[in-house]
Amino acid sequence: MSHIAHDSSASPPKPEVSVTLKRDGLEAWIAVTPPTPVPLAELEERIQQCGVSRGLDRDLLRRIAGDPPETPVLIAKGRLPQSGAPARIDYVFQAPPSVGIEAVTELARVDFHDGHVTQVLQGQVLARKTPATAGTPGYTVTGQVLPATLGADANFDIGKNVTLSQDKLEALAGISGLPMFEGGKLTIVPAFTVGNVDFSTGSIVFQGSVIIKGNVMAGFSVVATENIEVDGFVEGGTLRAVGSIHVKGGVRQHAVLEADRIHARYVDTASTLKALGDIQIDKDAVQSTLSAGGKISVGQRLVGGHASAGSQIEAGQIGHPSEPPTHVEIVLFKASKQSEELNAEISNLQSVLALVEERLQLEQTTPSAALGKLLQQRIALGLAIKQLELHQQEPCSMPHIMVKGEIYPGVLLSIHHTTQPIMSKLTGKTFKWTEEGITH
Repeated sequence: MSHIAHDSSASPPKPEVSVTLKRDGLEAWIAVTPPTPVPLAELEERIQQCGVSRGLDRDLLRRIAGDPPETPVLIAKGRLPQSGAPARIDYVFQAPPSVGIEAVTELARVDFHDGHVTQVLQGQVLARKTPATAGTPGYTVTGQVLPATLGADANFDIGKNVTLSQDKLEALAGISGLPMFEGGKLTIVPAFTVGNVDFSTGSIVFQGSVIIKGNVMAGFSVVATENIEVDGFVEGGTLRAVGSIHVKGGVRQHAVLEADRIHARYVDTASTLKALGDIQIDKDAVQSTLSAGGKISVGQRLVGGHASAGSQIEAGQIGHPSEPPTHVEIVLFKASKQSEELNAEISNLQSVLALVEERLQLEQTTPSAALGKLLQQRIALGLAIKQLELHQQEPCSMPHIMVKGEIYPGVLLSIHHTTQPIMSKLTGKTFKWTEEGITH
C-alpha cells in the first residue's frame, strides 16, 4: 500500500482585487475574491492602477481591507454636472395681460367710484433680467471633467416706447404712459383707452391722455394730466384735464368739464363747462353754464343759462321767447397783481409741482390711493399754473358778442361791467363796448 503525503502548511490562495467602473465612469466598484483581509496598500495600489482619483471613500476602503464583504462595494462616486439656472425676467409693475376693455377691471383701483390706472413715468424700470448662471461642472471617478450646460437665456420681448438699459438687464419706459402686453410685447401706450366709464371700470385718474370709446356715466369721473377724448356722451360725470377735452357726443345731465380747452357737440341740462382757453360747441348750448378765459363759439343755439368769456362770444342764435333768460357776458380780465407777483406765484407752484412729480415717481410701482391723490394734485397744479399764465396775457382789445341769426328779448348782455337787456328781436348783430355803453 502506498501513501500520498499532504502538506498541511500550504498557503491559501491569494485574494484577487478587482475594480470595475460603471455608469460611464461615475461609479467605481471594488471586489475582493475570496473575501479575505487584504493590506490597505494593496487596495490603494489597485485603485490607482484603474485611475480612480476622485470621490473615493477612504474610510470605507479601510473597512473593506480588514473585512471584505462577499459582494462588490461602491467605493468611489463621481458627480453629474448641474445645469445653470435659466435667466429670469421679473416685471415690476402691475398691468393687464392684454389691451382691451376687459382688461380695465384687472387694473389697480381704490373702489368703484375712486380708482386709478397703473401707469409709469418715462425712464421708470418696467422689468429686470436676472442672467442665466453657468452651472456646476461634474466629474468622473477618474477625474474627467464633465462640463455643465449654461442655463437657458431669456430675452425681453419689447414693443413700442420701451427701451433697454445699457447693460441689457432692465427694460425702461421710453415715455410716460400705460404699460401693457400688446401682441405679447411689453409696450407703453401714451393714452389709456377704455369703453364706458361706469361700475365696470370705476373712475379714472391717469397721467397722460384718456380715450373713452363709449360714455361717461353719472357719478364717475375722469381726470388726466394731458387730454381726454370721449367718442360718446358725458352723462352727468366729471371730467378734468390739464390739456383739452373733446366730447364727440353731447354733454348733459349736470355734467362738469374743466380743462384748458373744451370742444363738444352740444351741452344741455344744467351742465357746466369751464375752460382756461376756448370753448367750442358745434350745435346747441341749452340751460348750462359756460366759462372761458378766451372765446366761446356755439354753432347753433345759445339758450338759457350763463355764458362768460374773456374775449368773444359767437353763436348762431341767442335766447328764445319760450326759454328761461339767457345771460351772455364778456369779462375783461385786468390783472390785480404785478407781473413780478404773478411770476413768483407761478414759480412757487412749479416748485410744488416738481415735488409732487418726485413723489409720483416713487409711488408708481405700488398702485394705491395715494397715487390717485397725487395725480389729482398734479392736475390741479397744472391748471392753476395755466390760470396764472393766462392772467399774464394782455386783455382782448376788441371784445364782442356776435349773433349770426336772431337774438331774442330776455337776453341779458354784459361787457366790461356794463349790462344791457335785449328789448326786441334783432338779427345778425355784433355787440361791442364803448364808453357810451354796449353798441351794435
